[in-house]
Amino acid sequence: MDADIKYLLDSKGCYARGDINEVQKSLHRLGVHPDQKFIDFFLEFEGPFSNFHNTIVLADLTVGESESIENMTFYLREHHGFDSHFLVLSSIDGGDSAIVYDCKTNTIYHIDFEGTDKLLKNGELVPHWNSFEEFLREYFWGRLN
Repeated sequence: MDADIKYLLDSKGCYARGDINEVQKSLHRLGVHPDQKFIDFFLEFEGPFSNFHNTIVLADLTVGESESIENMTFYLREHHGFDSHFLVLSSIDGGDSAIVYDCKTNTIYHIDFEGTDKLLKNGELVPHWNSFEEFLREYFWGRLN
């Protein structure tokens, strides 16, 4: 994991994962096998995460939060027909957009529900971030919006 991100989250003292078993349970329920760096991040830290660089809230993986990655992913699978290898990382902004992680390719997309969602499902959308780590660096140290 990126040392700067680890230092930032450790220094806040509020993001330490309480029960690491919940991570594996969520991944099992979701039926996904994401990149190890994705797993390591959520084994060490629990959210939701926010910061002063942007307005997007990075959700926690497990079901403890109503807007967890697990809950939002199941919602998009059921209501928008998303494949099982996609995970929703952010709150679905007023139903208009979301950050989506592709477990198969370890790439991340910023989608809307006015066309880019269909491009993503058809494999035609270019990723916004080429890895989960790249996304985290920009999320915590840069600007997403």
